[in-house]
Amino acid sequence: MSVFDIYGNIVSGDASGSSAIINLEDYGCVGDGVTDDTVAFQTALNQQGLILGGAEKTYRITNVLRVKKDTIIDLNGGTISAEYKHLLYNFTSADTNFTGYNGNGNITIRNGTIIGGAISFAHGENILLENVH
Repeated sequence: MSVFDIYGNIVSGDASGSSAIINLEDYGCVGDGVTDDTVAFQTALNQQGLILGGAEKTYRITNVLRVKKDTIIDLNGGTISAEYKHLLYNFTSADTNFTGYNGNGNITIRNGTIIGGAISFAHGENILLENVH
């Protein structure tokens, strides 16, 4: 498996690993703005790595998504349309041992639009939103 820096550059390993680059459509996301893509999107996020969205896709999300450490979400010009008040967390209610900045970090979200929903990242470092509207 490859390890990426917060900008999506490979810093160790190579991109040939099956879990290094994750295409949302390969995990069942439709991206038509009508189909609920929540479960498929979360399944892709659970793999950790570089998560790639599709250009001109709209992913309809109806519940919170959990982002693990060392994850890059590149929407590639696509949109997340959130129908839930919370969209992205880097923790779960079971995560009670976070102090300082030892939580899930090294998370990047880039190149897309997020409509609705809040992003709640806590106790993590190296969290970057880049070219997100």
